Amino acid sequence: MGSRETVELSDVFGISRGIPLTYVRRREVDDSFVNNLARGRHIVVFGASKQGKTCLRRQWLEDEQYILVQCSTGQSREAVYELLLKRAGAKVSVTDKKTVKGTYKINVEFYSGEVAEQTETASTSLELDPADCNDVIRALSDLSFSKHIVLEDFHYLEEKVQRELAFDLKAFHEQSSIIMIVVGVWLETNRLILYNGDLAGRLIPIDADGWSPDDLGRVIAIGEDLLNFRFPPNVRDALVLGCGGNVGLLQEACSRICANGGVVTTQDLCKSIGSLEQVEQVLGDVADEHAARYRNYLALVCDGDSVEAGRRLVIRAILEAPRAKRISGLRVQELGDVVGSVEDARQAVTQLIEIQQQNQVKPIILDWDAGENVLRIVDGGFQLFLDFQKREHLLAAAGLD
Repeated sequence: MGSRETVELSDVFGISRGIPLTYVRRREVDDSFVNNLARGRHIVVFGASKQGKTCLRRQWLEDEQYILVQCSTGQSREAVYELLLKRAGAKVSVTDKKTVKGTYKINVEFYSGEVAEQTETASTSLELDPADCNDVIRALSDLSFSKHIVLEDFHYLEEKVQRELAFDLKAFHEQSSIIMIVVGVWLETNRLILYNGDLAGRLIPIDADGWSPDDLGRVIAIGEDLLNFRFPPNVRDALVLGCGGNVGLLQEACSRICANGGVVTTQDLCKSIGSLEQVEQVLGDVADEHAARYRNYLALVCDGDSVEAGRRLVIRAILEAPRAKRISGLRVQELGDVVGSVEDARQAVTQLIEIQQQNQVKPIILDWDAGENVLRIVDGGFQLFLDFQKREHLLAAAGLD
């Protein structure tokens, strides 16, 4: 029998910058991503935090196949497109000429040929409106740009900007061969299609949040084989259950139990490690490490006078909801019963989402699914925090006791 390849724990379990060796291919996610790239449709990859959205892109796209545009709070459509053009290789500068809307045009300069191989290159300069996607498409065409464009963290953009870009995606589909890959933290399947119905058939949503117990079990099994150890069956079950379908939390918990058990590299002899008590302890430790952040969040969203009482009642409903309900989400009708009316509930939810944006809460904790009328927790760490806190302590942290 050949010798076993030695790998390090950090390459197998845990949150890393690269692709973990325990990457699991999921048919509904990975195959859909690969197949739709070939079909020329825009792709929206969505899901909660730490559910493998970035790994999906890194697994199936080489670095030279795409440019990455990092979206952030406060960015306008113009700012997104200016960053896009820069990442595509153009030099961008602001002119003193104004568009019909009163904003300033930009000058886009790029070189023909491979600059690195030529001592002299011909440059081309375009003057365009950075808010006009037709101008941006024309500039990319003149650049002979043919890579995919990844719009990362799309959820941090204001809803107005998201809607503007959703309308522009149709033009990119019709006037170019460029594929946009939109990545965002939400659980709403057709968010961009709700913003622009014309995207139906031109865009495919991919739910990266769908980690079944079998999928998570495969993550553990791959890691066990690579490091040559075994969790007892009840420990494996407890890890899958305790992480609530969040692969990021599972990775972190497995990493800590392995480290505690002395499995920091591939073992010469297979060993069994872990106990139910360790699973409870590790998950509790992970929850405690972020407790201050979540308590600060609760204080932030519940701070205010009686005019904002509705959002405090919504937070109370979340804190008092059973685990299964927190995972599935709270429907607007349920929130309406708590707040007083569906209209008041919608207003309270709107305030909560706006507060997140205004205070740059990262990663975001709550998200509103307008299609299903459901308020959901999209931060697995917050779910875990709620699992390990006593209800009276949570209410006290939110000022609701």
